[in-house]
Amino acid sequence: MKKRARKLIAMVAATFMLFTVIFTSTSVSADPMTLHYIALGDSVAYGMSAYAPTYPEPLYYGYADMLKDALDDFGPVDYVNAGVPGIDSYGLFIRVKYCPYNRPLVMDRDLVTINIGGNNLLKPFIAGIFAAYGVVVEDEVGNEEIAQLVEAIGAMDPASALAVYSSLSDPDGPLAAAFKSGIQNFKKEFPRIIGAVRQLAPESRIIVNTLYNPLKPTDPLYAFVDKSVGQINKTIINLAEDGRYAVADVYNAFKYYEGDIDPVMFDPVAAVGYALGGNMAYFALSIDPHPNTIGHMIIAGLQLEILTSPF
Repeated sequence: MKKRARKLIAMVAATFMLFTVIFTSTSVSADPMTLHYIALGDSVAYGMSAYAPTYPEPLYYGYADMLKDALDDFGPVDYVNAGVPGIDSYGLFIRVKYCPYNRPLVMDRDLVTINIGGNNLLKPFIAGIFAAYGVVVEDEVGNEEIAQLVEAIGAMDPASALAVYSSLSDPDGPLAAAFKSGIQNFKKEFPRIIGAVRQLAPESRIIVNTLYNPLKPTDPLYAFVDKSVGQINKTIINLAEDGRYAVADVYNAFKYYEGDIDPVMFDPVAAVGYALGGNMAYFALSIDPHPNTIGHMIIAGLQLEILTSPF
């Protein structure tokens, strides 16, 4: 993975050197020769579901780690991954605005990458799936809840099981109401996140990822989810117009990716089939909404492209 990232950045080394000069000349940190980078956001920023081959167990190696390793080729990087699995826009706002631990981490950073907003939709979506099959999720989804879901689906015939899933797109249903609330919260909190980061690191280069739609285009809920993802992305893109940050268009990069392996393996329809067949291993893979290693490489590539482009 590191070699592929290095190959990408080597192609644009000349323009990147210009980027390096700009950063080192404007840095207000105590060590102007070091690039100070922090990754903020949720489990995608944290690197979940992207792995580096390590012994004895695999280590998360997401887009922020890939970006840091690519930047290492050009000079020292002070890197902090402050991604927190499960947080939504409100959680990130609290961390950058009020948290006495997180605020100093952001202060005077040269580079800040942000991935946030997915949990504004994903949390109610996952909870809605479990609830539709009669499984209550009080906090985080665990093995017990997954086992209950598999058992509930397994007790149904295939047509009924898929009909229950498809019913989640009801525009008057609880999931639609939860999505609306999540979008409204994001519209309120996201500008405050950017404002707080700018206050702490006024000279930083900020890159914000758009949300991707984790569903397959053939999924009966694809259009329903896509509409809400689009509303959050519209907020991200519109606020970027004043030049306060750059946007990494993850949404379209994933949507039009033509590689052999999909960047996200999330497939609830397939999961229903695996549950009916009692295949727990494939069921677990099919309900993971995070980008895999390929997906994280795509995100890192988008961010490198931004960093190697003129301001």
